[in-house]
Amino acid sequence: MFKIEKQTINIPNGFVSFVKQGNIVSVNVLIQDDTNNLFFLENQKLVDIPQKFLPVPESHRLESSLAFSSLSGAKGATRIQINPSIITIWGANNGRFNILKGSATYYSKI
Repeated sequence: MFKIEKQTINIPNGFVSFVKQGNIVSVNVLIQDDTNNLFFLENQKLVDIPQKFLPVPESHRLESSLAFSSLSGAKGATRIQINPSIITIWGANNGRFNILKGSATYYSKI
């Protein structure tokens, strides 16, 4: 049986949480700003992936959708992307958001 490892990284207006069992990692993202002022550039780094949660090459460039709410009427596909050592965010440059949240599952090095 594999032990469960967890690490949470605080980021502006939220957190990114990594949970690992064996070589399977679940990453959860929650970013919230009640002033509807969240904005990210395309391919902007969201967080560095901690060493013990780094993905295998087969998981590089994996994308997962983020649910969002926008009081500015923004539309589009907001998502995170797993890269070799960072997680980037895409599609959050179309307007101002007050919440971005979602998760992704990928394989890591043991």
